[in-house]
Amino acid sequence: MRQLILLLFYTILGFSQQINVKNFGAKGDGQSDDTAAFTIALSEINKKYSLQKKHVILYVPSGEYVITKPILLNKYISLEGEFVNSTSIKINSTSCEGILLEENKTEKDIYNGYNTIKNISILGPDFNKNPFAWKDVKLNNPKSVGIKILGLRNRIENCLIDGFLWSGIEITSSYYNFLSHNFIKNNRIGITIDKTSTSTYINNNEIRTNAIGILISNQSYANFINNNIVESNISNFLEPQKNDEDHNLFTSGKGILIYKSNTNFIQNNYFEQQTINYVIAESNANEFSSNFIALQTTNSKNQSIVRFYGKSNDNTLLSNKTVAATPEVDATKIILSETDDYSSNTIDFGKEKNKIIKNKFEKNNKNQKFIPTFLN
Repeated sequence: MRQLILLLFYTILGFSQQINVKNFGAKGDGQSDDTAAFTIALSEINKKYSLQKKHVILYVPSGEYVITKPILLNKYISLEGEFVNSTSIKINSTSCEGILLEENKTEKDIYNGYNTIKNISILGPDFNKNPFAWKDVKLNNPKSVGIKILGLRNRIENCLIDGFLWSGIEITSSYYNFLSHNFIKNNRIGITIDKTSTSTYINNNEIRTNAIGILISNQSYANFINNNIVESNISNFLEPQKNDEDHNLFTSGKGILIYKSNTNFIQNNYFEQQTINYVIAESNANEFSSNFIALQTTNSKNQSIVRFYGKSNDNTLLSNKTVAATPEVDATKIILSETDDYSSNTIDFGKEKNKIIKNKFEKNNKNQKFIPTFLN
């Protein structure tokens, strides 16, 4: 029995070898450029461990580490801070990712454990700036991303991601990802799931003061968004929506935008203070269920619960609850494109609200056959 316990102990120790970045010259003083220290540490880990397919944690003690190039993590390297409030990585450049999880899509990679990033603050060029101040949107750069995920099987846990001009987390052509207990704020887009990404689980995160909270786009499917706070995503990294006829999808004020993507599941989330909480654009068979939506205190004419764009079919909105801060705020506004048929979509906001919404559709939409189906 004792031999078995020792064997398990050494197996676990070997699997989770921890290496301190300060052993490679990192200062963490908020002033020195620590890029070289991370580069040397990762090079040594690659030679000594990754080539033997051994997993390693690159440990980052408390401090602020300034970098000018992305931290590149292969399949066998995880990154762990001492504590999210005391360990930070700072990227001042508008044209540099913070952390990049490299592509790894062989069958062996799929079944060989997870990369993990946890207990770290990742701070972009707009960190500590007012998200609602007017910005020059021409400065938005696709490389300004906190964590970019290209590989498979990743876990992002207990991180703060703040101040990136493109996306806090960007998942591209990837799957088997878990994002949990993160605070993602003050970015152009909080979380992007793009280019046929699937099997991403976004749970128990706080997603605030971005221009768009969550974007699922370009044929991404079977992603699960559960138990998150999605609030006040109305920052000025993008232009605000002009009016109800504004067909620009990428404007500020959206809780979740699903664009050209099918069969995603958004359940049990708290939405508050967005201009539009759900946007469904050229997307099919997505399910929004058991979410709570609190409408802004200012009754903006642009504010709505849901907006449908383009040919979007077989989406379901079930058992969602809406609450308005004051009687003057319309808690039943849903916008449809006047030229597309939405009759295959199903809506249920409760019997009373369904009746109000249906009456509005019948009054405002010229073709009654195009309005969604109501359960009650």
